Amino acid sequence: MSRWTPVLVLALAVTAFAGCVDQAKLPESLDDASKNVDWVVPELPHVDAKMMLENHAKFVSTYNYRANNSPGHQGARDAIAKEFQAAGLELFRYKFKSGIDQEDVCGIKLGTGAPGDWVVVGGHYDTTTWDSAAAGQGPNAMVSQGAYDDGSGTWITVELAKAFSKIDSYYSIVFCAFDGEERGLQGSGAMFKAMQDSSVFPHDVNATRGMIDFDMMGICWPIRAPIQFDWYSQNVYDLVNGYRKQMGIPDDMFLKWQDAPLQLGTSDYGHWQKAKIPTAFFISDFEGIGVPTPVPAPVPVGPTPVVPYPFWHFTDTVETMTVMAGGPDMLQKGFQTALDLGVLTLAAFALHPEIQLEDAPAA
Repeated sequence: MSRWTPVLVLALAVTAFAGCVDQAKLPESLDDASKNVDWVVPELPHVDAKMMLENHAKFVSTYNYRANNSPGHQGARDAIAKEFQAAGLELFRYKFKSGIDQEDVCGIKLGTGAPGDWVVVGGHYDTTTWDSAAAGQGPNAMVSQGAYDDGSGTWITVELAKAFSKIDSYYSIVFCAFDGEERGLQGSGAMFKAMQDSSVFPHDVNATRGMIDFDMMGICWPIRAPIQFDWYSQNVYDLVNGYRKQMGIPDDMFLKWQDAPLQLGTSDYGHWQKAKIPTAFFISDFEGIGVPTPVPAPVPVGPTPVVPYPFWHFTDTVETMTVMAGGPDMLQKGFQTALDLGVLTLAAFALHPEIQLEDAPAA
């Protein structure tokens, strides 16, 4: 199996952290058309976790019940759409029906090098209906904001979209807030199919280069809570593993999904992974080490199930996220780790034609 060496992976990471502008050096394995493209890799954007968390808190508290086409569900769609439009991205709102009327909300950035090759970035904005009120806690109980599941992944996606909208990308990127994940990965499945249908998706799709998914991500190093990473293509794993080492994330805080799969199952990336498209999936893992900060949640709170995030699908709020992280300062530091790793990964997928994401066939 031919793939990029760890030395090259780390070299790319160092270049990314330095934020320098450099002429991309294309390997001999790329086709002649790509070799002749005059492409300069832009300086990487920075996404500030403090700002991200402020925007996230406004979103999940304003639109806390994002299910069943409730007012909050519909309002969330419009709020995400406004963020993409304000960033100058092309808005693509894909309405579909699967049990109920649903809608994926996406922002599109066309690439300047290979616009027909796409990178998909996403997180789901819908919430489960299983919250503390539904669990019999009474009319005055706190209703889940879906703050971590998956307001975190939604807003990481939104902030990455805003940051990358300011620079050129070699490949086209579609940033998607998926609907219907809690109903069985319905929104991501609809988008996967839409991108294969020229009568639905607004641009030509020659190929999908890769997919990056965030679900319950941000309560991570320097918080003692590991990142669980799933992927398709060994090249993707080597790349991201090199970045996390460069960032100083310890080995035991970055776990391979294949070594210890989470009981909660997979997420929206599954459609692309099954199609053998390079994928990178990030999620926090509490199953192996337990609750990092065992402090009671704010009251009132529903029953605490034995799951990775004790308030998951119950009273999942900004407050419970903060409790789990060990305070607002640690929450911000953990999300900064998530954002920095997301920027590096997306840059590798979308800005670097010299990086081979797919595993080369055996000789």
